[in-house]
Amino acid sequence: MSNKQMAKKQTMYLETSVISAYFDFWKSDFNQKKYTRIFWKNTLPSYTMAISEVVLAEIDLHRNAVWRSKMLALIGEFTLIKASKKVESIAKAYIAAQLFPQSEYRDALHAAYASGSRADYLVSWNQRHITRPFKRRHIMEYNLKMGLGNPTIVSPLDFLESISTRL
Repeated sequence: MSNKQMAKKQTMYLETSVISAYFDFWKSDFNQKKYTRIFWKNTLPSYTMAISEVVLAEIDLHRNAVWRSKMLALIGEFTLIKASKKVESIAKAYIAAQLFPQSEYRDALHAAYASGSRADYLVSWNQRHITRPFKRRHIMEYNLKMGLGNPTIVSPLDFLESISTRL
């Protein structure tokens, strides 16, 4: 294995909930904010970070311009995965396979961006549609069956072993 291959960092696709949790503007979950910031400081530097156009669109939905500005500044150096027909096709296939409800197309897009770009990880706090154990398994099985990239679906907490063992 060459030095170049050894030096390649794994890629994390960050879903919008992780970026929002870094600030927790709504003051809804102090622990999630705390763990997200620890994850950001201790884990992110070891990985190549990626986001998608859907992340930017979701950030743009925030009415508060200061919040939008802070989130965009936080992710300013991340790799941007552009929209493609492949990603849209994967998201639509996820919905057709009932992996995501039709009303949650953006969540399907997040998984499609991570799978389509062959990211190593899809990082999310979205337990309703992305990180639940059965959801993870169904997405993994579908991706394997379809020959897609198969990111490991995790929350930031999954990278904080010393914290998660104390919970």
